[in-house]
Amino acid sequence: MERRDFLKDAAAGAALVGLAGRGHGAPAPLARATVVQVHLAGSAAATGAERTAALEKMLAAGIAKLTGRTGEAAWKGLFKPDDVVALKVNCLSGRIATTVALADVVARGVLSAGVKGEHCLVYERSQRELLAAGYTMGPQPGGYRVVATDQGEFGWEAETTKVGEGQQRLTKIVTQKATALVSLPIVKDHNIAGVTGALKNHYGDIQRPGELHRLGLEQHIPALAALPPLRGKLRLVVGDALTTLYEGGPMNRPDRRHVLDCILLSLDPLAYDAATWKIIEDVRAAKGLPTLARAGREPTWLKVAAAAPYQLGIADPARIDVVRIEL
Repeated sequence: MERRDFLKDAAAGAALVGLAGRGHGAPAPLARATVVQVHLAGSAAATGAERTAALEKMLAAGIAKLTGRTGEAAWKGLFKPDDVVALKVNCLSGRIATTVALADVVARGVLSAGVKGEHCLVYERSQRELLAAGYTMGPQPGGYRVVATDQGEFGWEAETTKVGEGQQRLTKIVTQKATALVSLPIVKDHNIAGVTGALKNHYGDIQRPGELHRLGLEQHIPALAALPPLRGKLRLVVGDALTTLYEGGPMNRPDRRHVLDCILLSLDPLAYDAATWKIIEDVRAAKGLPTLARAGREPTWLKVAAAAPYQLGIADPARIDVVRIEL
């Protein structure tokens, strides 16, 4: 093996081992994190086969840069054939949700690792939310399935789990089915949290997310994400940044949408969220809007999530390498 190939494979292996270890809270947190931002002009406006082709190209470039491996090798470094992989989309509002085509190309990437089709699940809390966002329930042409917690096959755990000051029932999709998770959040403003991303995407894994809003997001976003069935299984974040909602979230505001033509990838969900905060702040500045801090909703939960006892990843921008790819 050429020395340069050895070093590339060693670096990729270290990143993947570090991710798995951090998920179980065993070794010390990694010193740095990487977020890959892939830009392809016109990808947000593309439709049908053209959109799928654009996202396939973007995902292939992003996963290669993130892992140091290309094609099936990159996916095989993240998932094993005997994994049950659940891909959490965000479909709170049907008009602003994880793009169906993005979920499709990521699911097919997971399948390329040898994961069985019936063990690759694109999911959300309810069938209603998925249908409103344009998803079709059940088996898909790509070989995976689109499912919801409120289907009879799954449901919520009978026993509650303590989350900060509250008690919640977790979806059986993550507690009893999945051995690995992929988060597919969207990049958007939130009227309480400031920004919503990979960590807050777990609010779709609990039965009554509204309660954790009323009790306070600063502690409950990290407390939820730190639960072993979630933290211990999260392998990858692929964020939908084709467009962003930079004001008025979390529900859709068409007049506050901005085209980015990007997807974001990271092995560190907290670093991903910190990078999306920067993106939203940059768009807000360009639109003449105040910072989120001045607007009264700075996402201070990022620092809470980075500190003990949670240590969910890296939130310090000085320790996050944002690598931009232009296609």
